[in-house]
Amino acid sequence: MSADIEVRNVFDMRGRGAVAIGYLREGTVRVGQRTRPLALGAGPHRVLTLAAVQAVRSPDGGADALGLVFRERPSLHDLRLALAPGTVIRFEDDAGMAPPDDGGSDWRQ
Repeated sequence: MSADIEVRNVFDMRGRGAVAIGYLREGTVRVGQRTRPLALGAGPHRVLTLAAVQAVRSPDGGADALGLVFRERPSLHDLRLALAPGTVIRFEDDAGMAPPDDGGSDWRQ
């Protein structure tokens, strides 16, 4: 399975590191999915793994956004450069990886 998320913002959250906020455009997103390689800083491109996905409620009743936390904890600066507002990021399951059965951590479009 895969998911496409349009990034709206990136910020630093105490205890979590750099967090991306975005809207699910297509597919199903879940913990453990990985990005395609991203240009993070001056080094080689890196793949990021989702450590947490959390719905962020819109106070005006609009569509709910998703907060995305990464296991690799990229710096806020590097993540902002790689995921500018409007960037669509694709998340995919590892080949052969069974999806986790954790009782509701999937978000579908």
